[in-house]
Amino acid sequence: MKGFFYAINRIEEQLTADVNINTVTNGRRDEIALDNKVIYPLAHIIVNTINPLEIVNTMSVTLSVIDLVFQDNSNSNDVFNSLATVVNRLIESLRRGKMHDDYFELQSVTPMTRIDDQFTHKVNGWEVTFDFAIHNDTGIE
Repeated sequence: MKGFFYAINRIEEQLTADVNINTVTNGRRDEIALDNKVIYPLAHIIVNTINPLEIVNTMSVTLSVIDLVFQDNSNSNDVFNSLATVVNRLIESLRRGKMHDDYFELQSVTPMTRIDDQFTHKVNGWEVTFDFAIHNDTGIE
């Protein structure tokens, strides 16, 4: 079945291949070791919903991408720029790239929401939620 594992693995592969990402995680956000400085820049995936329809499954995913910011914030704009590029590359792959060719059909995308030091660590980045459909090839008897 092209379902949960297939979708998460393909999204992780796409993000891992991005030159601006060191670590890709998924699941509960509170389980990430944010104090480990070698994990940054970080992409984190949360599957919000799966809607099993007749021919497709639709999935809603929230992606957070974050990176460390210097104490003096001198790299803040660089962080926002490079991580916005990560999000754009993933969305475009879903829309018309390799992931689209692998049966992902992008349904909707929310505007990217800025992450400004929302965590106890000095990080900036973006959060975006996107919905996509993928073929439901689950067999029945």
